[in-house]
Amino acid sequence: MVSTYEFLNEAAAHWESVGGCLTGDQARELRELADRLAEARPSGAEPPSDSGRDLAERIARVVAQAWGTDAPRSGGSRFTAGTADWSALGLRLRGLLDGRTATDEVSPRIRRRLFAATSLIDRDGLLARGGDPDADGLLRLQDEDGRVLFPDFQFRADGNPDPTVIGINRELRADDDPWGAADWWLGRNAWIGMAPVDLLASGDDTGRLWSAALALAGEE
Repeated sequence: MVSTYEFLNEAAAHWESVGGCLTGDQARELRELADRLAEARPSGAEPPSDSGRDLAERIARVVAQAWGTDAPRSGGSRFTAGTADWSALGLRLRGLLDGRTATDEVSPRIRRRLFAATSLIDRDGLLARGGDPDADGLLRLQDEDGRVLFPDFQFRADGNPDPTVIGINRELRADDDPWGAADWWLGRNAWIGMAPVDLLASGDDTGRLWSAALALAGEE
């Protein structure tokens, strides 16, 4: 059974189709709900969010009506506590509704959480390691001072990008939604039972990484 979280991420991945179905009233309602969802705390956070799931279910009902499909049933989520980051989802939807990426609007709390979850390297540091900061497919995040930083898990010891990471970054449309892609890599994923970056570090099964990324992109 598809969860509300999965349904809305799939809708975001197909936004060209979804957005074209929205009436003006639906778009305005979704923008208001997405604003509120962007301030919700992740599942399992302390103190917990009382509204994140409810807001997401309201959004899902509006999207489903516009898209001509059924909304997920309440309580049908396969996600357990700690896997659904409502704030990041709200931020992603808000950017799509505004017709732009959410890069410049990411909240300091989300930025701090994602930056704390991985090592980062700046442009000069990457050049010193023999890497190319302008390489295609890299995940690039801006800090509060406007500096572009690169999550270190994208690179091998010699500074070259990891082909698996680059391929998945492209699938996640990291150029258009870098914070959404970062959240996917660094947050716990229900499909694989851990954060994708941890599975990458283990070197065990890149096939599972691809399956989880393609599922989010709606291609499985």
